[in-house]
Amino acid sequence: MLRFSSLSSANRLLLALYFISGFSALAFEVLWARSLTQLFGSSVFSVSITVSAFLAGLGLGSYVGRTRFLLKHNPILVYGVVEIFVGVYALALSFLLSSIDSFSTELMVGISNSILYLVQFVFIFFLLSVPAFAMGLGFPAVLRQFSGSNTSVGLIYGLNTLGGVFGALCPLLILPVFGWKTSNLVLGLAAILVGLGALFLSRNVMRANQTAAVPSPTSKYPRNVLFMYALVGFGVISLEIIWTRLFGMVLLRTEYVMAIILASILLGIAMGSFVSKLFSNKNAIPIICIGIVSYAYLVTLIFPSASYLIESQKFAGLYSALLQQGVLVLLLTLPCTIGFGALFPLLSSLYGDNPHAESPRLYASNSLGSAIGGLVTGFVLIPVLGVSASIVVAGLCFSAFSLFISRNVYSYGALCVALLGGIFVGKDFGVSDLLPISMKNSETVFARETALGTTHVVSDSIGDRLLLGDLQRMDASSEYTAVQVQKNQSRLPYILNPGAKEILFLGVGTGISISGISKLPHISIDAVELSKGALEATKNYFSEVNDNVGEKARLFLEDGRRFLKRSQKTYDIIVGDLFHPDLIGRGDLLSIQSFQQAKKKLSSNGVFVQWIALNQFDEYSFRVIENTFASVFEHGYIFVDGFRVALVGKNEQLNLAAVFKIFEKLDDSQKDYISGGEGIETWFSRYWRKVKRDSRLPVQDLWSPVVEFALPRIRFKQEENFRNLTLALLRSRDSFETYIKDLFQLPIKSPMSLENAYKASSLNMALWLAESGGKMEESQRMVQLAYGLNPLDRWSGFALADRLYGSQSAATEAGYSKEQALAKVLSIRPDHVEALEDLLALYREGGNQAEAQEIVARLRRLNPYRTYDN
Repeated sequence: MLRFSSLSSANRLLLALYFISGFSALAFEVLWARSLTQLFGSSVFSVSITVSAFLAGLGLGSYVGRTRFLLKHNPILVYGVVEIFVGVYALALSFLLSSIDSFSTELMVGISNSILYLVQFVFIFFLLSVPAFAMGLGFPAVLRQFSGSNTSVGLIYGLNTLGGVFGALCPLLILPVFGWKTSNLVLGLAAILVGLGALFLSRNVMRANQTAAVPSPTSKYPRNVLFMYALVGFGVISLEIIWTRLFGMVLLRTEYVMAIILASILLGIAMGSFVSKLFSNKNAIPIICIGIVSYAYLVTLIFPSASYLIESQKFAGLYSALLQQGVLVLLLTLPCTIGFGALFPLLSSLYGDNPHAESPRLYASNSLGSAIGGLVTGFVLIPVLGVSASIVVAGLCFSAFSLFISRNVYSYGALCVALLGGIFVGKDFGVSDLLPISMKNSETVFARETALGTTHVVSDSIGDRLLLGDLQRMDASSEYTAVQVQKNQSRLPYILNPGAKEILFLGVGTGISISGISKLPHISIDAVELSKGALEATKNYFSEVNDNVGEKARLFLEDGRRFLKRSQKTYDIIVGDLFHPDLIGRGDLLSIQSFQQAKKKLSSNGVFVQWIALNQFDEYSFRVIENTFASVFEHGYIFVDGFRVALVGKNEQLNLAAVFKIFEKLDDSQKDYISGGEGIETWFSRYWRKVKRDSRLPVQDLWSPVVEFALPRIRFKQEENFRNLTLALLRSRDSFETYIKDLFQLPIKSPMSLENAYKASSLNMALWLAESGGKMEESQRMVQLAYGLNPLDRWSGFALADRLYGSQSAATEAGYSKEQALAKVLSIRPDHVEALEDLLALYREGGNQAEAQEIVARLRRLNPYRTYDN
């Protein structure tokens, strides 16, 4: 066995540099996949493009690196030059990506979204292939330096791959700390230093066989062997893309999952390369392929159990979750990837007389096959066949390869495993398989798999429908209270600009948010959604709770940020309906660039409202977004509706007195519809304060994001962060006197009722804090006071009704019947669903069928998808 001590100091240094090259190359791959989300709006889309472009460049570079022209030069010199080029290229990449984004979207105004995606895809594929091509040139150069020595191809390839393992994991540590741009800068400088080290080495090293003839670049590998090994590359990357998609739906963010799976694959390849000498004949290849296919199928079959384990775990923090989930992913994928790594040096030794000279061609064929596999899997197999069936296709690639190499009983066994095993694993997963705890009794109503993501419509155990995007985020629910809260997202903007005609929604989801104002006459609604599945769900599976907005609004399948840049229209209202900004790419709509684009598209009196869920932020992250918003909108305001904050931006000062006068002219039914039954004064009372600009804080920049990398940590201390942020908001609220002075320029009709409503909205927030802190008596007192001040406020009303509903036993002990206790609850909130359902059961038990039917009719209006049959 070769020992490092037997190598010259120069070759030891070269191997160390090549290890670092593997580190930087894979770190670049993960970072650049993340950055492409700015262009395409989808993490899966960007992963497929990055992986394919990288592998295509590596394969072509390895192949070209065998040319006689390059072979004549000092190999270490060639290696050093290409590393410096890669580093410099990386430093310029952030500028290149942002330039392409700006150039392509502005130049192609009026062009279809599909054509724009295609043009950007070609640009990006070329852009990332260039540095990968340079990296590929380094492989034959390093191999040539070791030609004639007893240093195996497996050792060289394995060390480089092992460096890639650490490189793939590196972004998990540096992205949350430095962000994308700084991380890219650090790694670019590291690549330049590696290149300079190689140049220094090239000046002081004289190859032992310098006077030998330059080896011929021709290869003795049969073309059909190269083709079949390309098929192996197709299968390997297919599994990588599939695993990234599959694990990404139940684990943390996609770039984290990509990094962990990539590290697992590279670690397995490195280990397989090191142990490849244990295999010495063709019979080993089908046995290895049987192992790869069998284990990949086994992982698929046990994945629901793994999902159960993942969902049941409680993690102390982000890095604890990454570590534990990373170990699980490693256990589920490493045995397969060791097989991947063993195939390359084994095939190299079986077919090549001079592996150091001939292996680059084998490597090139595998890389090009992998590039094709990344594209086909991401854009064809998964959208058409689904995840599970795509795994079967990958299995068939390995079995076909083994059958070609060695037509014996083992190779036919590999084919049988791929075919017969595919019968059991080819069925796609249901939501209850992937989320076996939270969706244990759910039923999948609709599923749509596209290159951009997965969409599910799920019916839960009581019949309410949920819209899930990539499983990790619940976009909306048909449950009555959730529907009303979602409708509020369009009610507030219209109340602040009641003369609006042109309205734009950035995000459709289920369409429920839009339905809050969709019945108003003389308005035109545009809505933008990136998920094709969500648009289908809006039209076909939530129409009973969204007032058929699919027929009333113009729905566009496009990224919201891109739509703002390309649209030629101006709007009186723009609503940013954004949730789960901790997921990759979602925070882009909270960037300064997106806010600037929204401002440009507003009419002179237009209103832009960006909604934020308080439970998804901590105080610092919220202040960063507020600071970003304030840096764009001189006239910016904060309104609070329950657990959601609205950042309101205008081109001119907000004048609530003028708005109030418009509503005075409307009849009660119009006011009731627009305000959701809460009254205009209730909505005015939800004003909090003006947004604040703080020069000490950063802004959320598209190319240097701040919040996105902080938010994944927040989910592990969600309750604590929510309390701290709520307390900070409560303390920062304007006094009523300041509110009147700043937002009203004329006397208002009923200042006392508005002041009471203003106090009630503060009490609503204070009582949540008291309740979460265990101060139940104090919260009860606040509930009664808030309801007394403003009984129209649904938050106060439901808080009181919920407490009365929970104290039925006390009411019974006080001499009230159960029906009387429920009637008391319903006198506060006639739409209290739980009380109505209990009353229905009571009527049915007593045989009061007429009353029961009336309650059923009321419940079906509130929750149309629930079943209330006997």
